[in-house]
Amino acid sequence: LGKVHEQISQSIKALGKDMLSSDLVIEHLGYNQSIEIIRKKAQRNYDMLMQQLKQAPTDGYIWFQLGQTLGHLKLPKQAEESIKFAIQCGNLSDSIYSSAAATLSQLAGNDKRFAEALSWAEEALKISPDFLYALNLKAYSQLYLKNFTEAEATFRLAYSIYETQQGIPKSGFDIKVPLDIIEKGLLMAIEKDNKLN
Repeated sequence: LGKVHEQISQSIKALGKDMLSSDLVIEHLGYNQSIEIIRKKAQRNYDMLMQQLKQAPTDGYIWFQLGQTLGHLKLPKQAEESIKFAIQCGNLSDSIYSSAAATLSQLAGNDKRFAEALSWAEEALKISPDFLYALNLKAYSQLYLKNFTEAEATFRLAYSIYETQQGIPKSGFDIKVPLDIIEKGLLMAIEKDNKLN
């Protein structure tokens, strides 16, 4: 279903079938391209999503994907507005809602609004407690808010989940976080906490 970032869940439900958890991992590498190819792809996606929104103006999933696309087009304010509207539509699946909240955390953090970034990361983790990307965002938000002890604990949890998952995301739309990013944050939190004590 959908012209961009197609989903099969609605078709599975329409056929009366169930979706089950699996150890199968699908890695999406469609954006491991040159900047120019990504820009062209994002512009193509933008055009298709705008057409879709004319037919379904309150489809949260389309607004979420529009927000992702606007992010790829380096339009963070518009991306944030689109993703917030996606959430307001009230019809996102749990995994997409969690991913939307994590994206809002990333956007707020990039804009140095760390309290807001922390709040959105925690919102994502309410639904997906093992969401490594959201844990990493939460830990860095805590670090930049100078909550070093909490940041250290969150980085340690993220490290533990990374080890358990063997580096492969397990949440629906998790983003693979390199281990060195987690380790760097953990060391920063420990160092800054030690300076305070």
